[in-house]
Amino acid sequence: MLALATALALAPLASAAPVDLTDRVRAETSLASEIAAACARYCQGNHRAGSLRRVTAERLDARHIALRGEAALRSRQVQEAPALLGGALGGPLTLFDYTVSVEVHGVLDLSSCVLELRRVRVANDRFGLADRIREQLAGSHRVPDCQRLLRGV
Repeated sequence: MLALATALALAPLASAAPVDLTDRVRAETSLASEIAAACARYCQGNHRAGSLRRVTAERLDARHIALRGEAALRSRQVQEAPALLGGALGGPLTLFDYTVSVEVHGVLDLSSCVLELRRVRVANDRFGLADRIREQLAGSHRVPDCQRLLRGV
C-alpha cells in the first residue's frame, strides 16, 4: 500500500485538456476589439475585418497557464459593377479576398498576471504584415485580473 501511495505521489500530474476561453475573452477583455482595430490599420480593402477565432488555456502547474490564441486578419476589396446602358452589369466584383492567420503561444504567470509570448506563427501573409504583427506582440504583456479571467482552468 505504501508503494502505491508513493508511486501516485511521485507520478506527474495528468495534464487536463485545454479549456476554451474564447467567449469569456470576447466578453471580458478588449482583445477582440484590439484585433479589429489592428486590422483596420494594416489590412487592405473596403471590407477588411479582424477577428478573434479562438483562445484556449491549459494549466501547466500551480503557477503557470499555457495560452494559445488564434486570430484572422481579412483583406477584401469589393467593387460595384459598372452600369451599362442604364442597368447594372452583374453583381459586385471581388477584386481580392484573403485572410492572414495568426497563432500565438505563450505562458501566463498567475502570480504576476504577465503573459510571455513564446511563439507567433503567421500564415498566408501576402503583403508582409508578419513583421508588424510580431513587432506589436513582442515581449511580455500584462493581463488585467488574470485570476478571474482564468477561473476554472
